[in-house]
Amino acid sequence: MPALSNRRSRQQGGDLKTFEAAREGLLDGIARVEQRAARTNLADPIELALDILGGVERASSRTLIIASDFVNDVDRQHISIEPPTATAMLRPIAFRVDLVVAAAQGRDLAKLKLSASEHFHEVRDAWSKYFSGVGATRVTVQLLSAVVLPAETR
Repeated sequence: MPALSNRRSRQQGGDLKTFEAAREGLLDGIARVEQRAARTNLADPIELALDILGGVERASSRTLIIASDFVNDVDRQHISIEPPTATAMLRPIAFRVDLVVAAAQGRDLAKLKLSASEHFHEVRDAWSKYFSGVGATRVTVQLLSAVVLPAETR
């Protein structure tokens, strides 16, 4: 009888070529994404993502990755970087969160009365506290460094 591997990658059918093909497809899809939303509400997608993570019962780990400027502007009168009100999860799960904070647009910073540095620090503090409060076992926050091209050169 041949020896069997007990490594997790072997048990999960880890095929490097399949993984690389999926990775390339994902990167290609991300490269073609163009944001067209006029308003941002992070509460609903976060709640949905946590439900999805909770639905994978046998997962060895769960990580939620969010890349955003974390500016919520659900109506024309109110703009905020505050996270939604924390609610108890239906099925408590262990999960990690990686936040990638993009620079907010100048007009948003002006409405928030924040500098770019203050924006990052306030997002880091408020959202780390939020995710810790809903059960995240680890929250990491990174600043996305990007070059923004003027509209006429895109």
